[in-house]
Amino acid sequence: MVEPIVLALVVIVAILATLTVFSRNSITSAFSLVVMMVTLGGIYGVSGAHFVAALQVIVYAGAI
Repeated sequence: MVEPIVLALVVIVAILATLTVFSRNSITSAFSLVVMMVTLGGIYGVSGAHFVAALQVIVYAGAI
C-alpha cells in the first residue's frame, strides 16, 4: 500500500512537471523544475533512499 505522504508528493510532482512544460515564463518554468526536483528528493527520502535523495537535490536541483 502506498503511504499517503508519497501519494501527495507524487501529485505535487505531476502538477509541477505540467507547469514546467506549459509555462510561458522561463523563470516560472525553472522555479517549478527546482521545486519538482526537491519534491522528488522528498519521495526518495520518505522511501528510505536517503543517499539518492541527497544526490537528487544536490546534483539536479543545484544544476538548475
